[in-house]
Amino acid sequence: MKEITRRRFLGATAAAAGGAALATTALSSVASATSNPPTLDLVVPTVHKTNGLVVTLGCTTSAIVGLVAWRTSDPSTTFTSTMVATKPGPSGTTNTARVSFDPALRVGLDGVGWTYQPMVQPSNLSQSPCPAGPPLSIPARPVPGDPSTISFNYACCTSNIGGVGLTAVEPNGQFMAWLGDLAYIDNPLKHTQDYPTYSATFRAGLISPGFANVLSRMPFYGMQDDHDYGVDGAVTDPLYPVGFPTSTPITNKTWRSYTAQAYADLVPNAAYPNDSYQDWQIGEVHFLLLDSRRYREDKVSSNVYPMGYRSQLGVQQWAWVQSTMLASTARAFVLFFPMTPTWDTGQAGASQCTLGERTAMFSFFGTLPQPVFICSGDRHAGAIGQFGNVTEMLAAPTGTATRHTIPDFPGTVWANATATTAPSTSQSLMGRVTIDTTSTPGTARFDMLRVAPGKGTVPQGTVLYSHVVPIP
Repeated sequence: MKEITRRRFLGATAAAAGGAALATTALSSVASATSNPPTLDLVVPTVHKTNGLVVTLGCTTSAIVGLVAWRTSDPSTTFTSTMVATKPGPSGTTNTARVSFDPALRVGLDGVGWTYQPMVQPSNLSQSPCPAGPPLSIPARPVPGDPSTISFNYACCTSNIGGVGLTAVEPNGQFMAWLGDLAYIDNPLKHTQDYPTYSATFRAGLISPGFANVLSRMPFYGMQDDHDYGVDGAVTDPLYPVGFPTSTPITNKTWRSYTAQAYADLVPNAAYPNDSYQDWQIGEVHFLLLDSRRYREDKVSSNVYPMGYRSQLGVQQWAWVQSTMLASTARAFVLFFPMTPTWDTGQAGASQCTLGERTAMFSFFGTLPQPVFICSGDRHAGAIGQFGNVTEMLAAPTGTATRHTIPDFPGTVWANATATTAPSTSQSLMGRVTIDTTSTPGTARFDMLRVAPGKGTVPQGTVLYSHVVPIP
């Protein structure tokens, strides 16, 4: 990696940072090339807690791609990434590459705003890399421990691949978290079930106007849920009863590994075969992104569960959650659950998240001095609940007509799809959370947003309900 002045970058030659694929390529100038460079069609940014800015770039043809970045307040000094050759593959991941900077540069982690620009190498390798699109910015990210005010959005569940509901995302948000079900293609009677199909579908969603609008403005953290994993109600035990749920005619409801690989090849924070769950800290808030499918305990063959109950998190992930939270000095936690631990179908969470697991989790959370904020999805409904020091907001779906009825769980302060609140008229939803730790007490504000498309006539972006919680 090399730091150079922007003037030098624009007009002189700098050494290439590439590997073997770029042994003869110099990252020297962004002047117009005499041959047309490959066209970029995919840009998905995230910020890793130690590696900083990481971006998946995709082109319409094979290419060599990279990034140049600078602190938004200081465009005279730029930093260059390694240039990477895109990889071949099926239509969804053909000509994509994951690009990052030297972690020592701390791009996106040093408390200031950053601007970055994708670069491509023209087909004529004697020419210099040139811009593949406009400069894009990510917001200033408060360093861990600093009092601050941050806002973020989260959403899930869209059969509308255009993602138009995402136009309601807070324009100044710190990031967008996507909690699964980017599309519904897990019915083998309608869609081929293999890596190329899922790869192409995930890519189509990420380059759609709604998602592209979000990805051009902020980091993205994605996690798969059951439909992304290839099975409605995906589990880990092949002997789990096929009768639940019954929307897909298959005999084995275990999650499919090829879907995890397809997702990880396109979403830069995703991982496979490495562990998918992850954490990061912004200011005084510690975030944990969880996986409700890959680590489950669904052992029906013996009905003997290591945790004493059927679990959506499983032994390994739950142990990580506890150790991570106990070691943290943050003032508040945000946990992203693709599957709501409270408002699952059935009697008070008796289906994909059992009441036994919820009781154990919330009991542990209650021993912590910090408040715990849960942002959840999967159930196509909206609800906000206060359970001691735990606040949960369920916000779904973003773009599908299906609605679910959820139980009237004790502690619910607002819901739009219980048996008594006419779920057939409920809105399409997105969650927005604003956390202020600049004073004592601080505050966390949960806003339930109506997004399009959806039922009803409430305007796009309307806050349907707000709930404010103090932070000690």
